[in-house]
Amino acid sequence: MMKTAPASAIDWRVMKAFETHDATDLARIGVLFGPPGIIILSAAWTFLYAKDAISGPTYLLLLAATIPITFAGVGAIFLAVRTTAVGVAHMVTAAGNIAPPPSYPQQDLLIGQGRYPEAADYFRDHIRIAPDDVDARLRLADLLERHLGDLA
Repeated sequence: MMKTAPASAIDWRVMKAFETHDATDLARIGVLFGPPGIIILSAAWTFLYAKDAISGPTYLLLLAATIPITFAGVGAIFLAVRTTAVGVAHMVTAAGNIAPPPSYPQQDLLIGQGRYPEAADYFRDHIRIAPDDVDARLRLADLLERHLGDLA
């Protein structure tokens, strides 16, 4: 039996692949948030050291870890923004959760050629096969009313 993820879980399989514009987005986030992050973290470590809240070796360790911590923060911001953007795009476009509208290529071809009675016959045949197809019924009714003058 196949396990399904909860509705609130992120489906990482449908996330888009890393693309060129993602690299520019990551660089932009790095430029905008990297330097302030380094400055703020360094100031925080210095403040804690000046108040004797941390020892000298801990201060040096934290200063050395400032760059990796900043890179991790930039990466977290990028993933959060990217995941949110992809999620919103999937929500807005329904991400394949809505079936495409039915198409009737043979009937459309006949209508385009002006062969309305033949197109109506094709719709009737289709409705005999698929009686629950409401779209076909509406299209047949529209065809009969507009082009064949049949108001029945």
